[in-house]
Amino acid sequence: MSTNSTARTHLPVTDNSFRCVRHSSGEGPPYWISIALATVLLALGTGCEKSAASASSPTVSPSVSPASTAVTGPLAAAAAYKIGETIQFGIGGGSERFRSGGWSDTEKDFTWSIGPSAKLLLSAGRNEGPLDLRVRMLSLIKPPELVDQPVEVLANDQKIADWRVGVTGDFAATIPAGTIKEDGLLKIEFKTPKAISPKALGLSEDPRVLGVRVSEIVITKNG
Repeated sequence: MSTNSTARTHLPVTDNSFRCVRHSSGEGPPYWISIALATVLLALGTGCEKSAASASSPTVSPSVSPASTAVTGPLAAAAAYKIGETIQFGIGGGSERFRSGGWSDTEKDFTWSIGPSAKLLLSAGRNEGPLDLRVRMLSLIKPPELVDQPVEVLANDQKIADWRVGVTGDFAATIPAGTIKEDGLLKIEFKTPKAISPKALGLSEDPRVLGVRVSEIVITKNG
């Protein structure tokens, strides 16, 4: 008497709970159903493997930098200035920390502006009232053909004075109330459209295009 033997093949699924049995005899479901079932079980096993891997892998959150509290922009470059403080523009006077562009090297008792514009940047604190600006300076001249130079003065981009600068003198202007905003930033600019070099005037071999020679600056409260 012959007996029907049943051959069983385990598909290589990752979860041992999913197995397929292939029947070579009349026992069990038809062969094509077994193949279809095996395919479904294999897919389920692979899905389980991926789910397990995802569950075991830690979730990495993107790093988020805390909001920066550093001061940026023009205020970051402005040196602290106390109203009433006199800034000396000679060696050792400390004017370098306020100068933001358009200046030559510091000399013994003064500093020359270079080109058509020179700027100062100060962190003066909040000042609601008007202020007085006083500058001791002279310009590059050659009398009689050049007896002075025009100087336009701006505070925070607002024109506050037109000076004719020749020999050494004290020049004054009023900085209107409200010019300095809540951030305390004060930018002083000297525009010298007629700046010229000593070489061009035949005074020396100095090729620098010079505007005004500043000795000191002070800003005080008006009144």
